Amino acid sequence: ALIAIGALVVALAIHSAPVRRYALDRVIATLEESAHIRLDARALSYNLFALRVTLSGVSAAASSRPETPFFVADRVIVDLQGSVLARATRDFRLARDDRIDVEGGRVRILRSPDGHLNRRR
Repeated sequence: ALIAIGALVVALAIHSAPVRRYALDRVIATLEESAHIRLDARALSYNLFALRVTLSGVSAAASSRPETPFFVADRVIVDLQGSVLARATRDFRLARDDRIDVEGGRVRILRSPDGHLNRRR
């Protein structure tokens, strides 16, 4: 019974608002460092048991031009039903059964007067 209570406390803590905010901040920092893409999102929610992640109020822009996003969406839902074992080995490619759904998504590629695009090259 004590193990079940401990597991429940951990599950509740992992899904709490401060932990979700920390996870979103880490995703934003990692994406900016590795891909030079500035991601903004109003909210992150996830269900680790269902392997589903939802970002709300999303925009993505090149780090060099954060004021002109090339992608915005009301919601992006990532459903990771594919191989969990592959992800456990740090192979984060999407599996065949994974899905990404975009609600209210818009892509806008702009060229500035100096010839640069608002997306990462």
